[in-house]
Amino acid sequence: MEKVLVVEDEATVRLTLRKRFEARGLTVLECETAEAALDLCASGRPDLLLLDFNLADGRTGWSVAPAVRADPARYGKPLIVAMSGTVDFNEPQMEDCSRADFDLFVQKPIDFSSFWTRLETLARA
Repeated sequence: MEKVLVVEDEATVRLTLRKRFEARGLTVLECETAEAALDLCASGRPDLLLLDFNLADGRTGWSVAPAVRADPARYGKPLIVAMSGTVDFNEPQMEDCSRADFDLFVQKPIDFSSFWTRLETLARA
């Protein structure tokens, strides 16, 4: 894994994630809207896509995942991680979000000690 795209509307969270990933030697792309995420995913071809739930354009970052999965020729085949500080991943509202579109769900703030282990396992699969 070499490149990550962080899709997050909060600048402080993006900065924290950028620092964490760069410390591991990854190139970090970032944006705050779903539309920009699709553009960057197509042009930057990240290995990992982190999608926040609520974004600056009023859409959810999770609306990006089905488009990316549906067109691997355009977007590649990144690992896709859904993240949220407000959504309980065990709640019925998760039915709106196809679990098949995501490789991992993480709660914010992210527990990086377990996050890295889970990512490494997924990357090897």
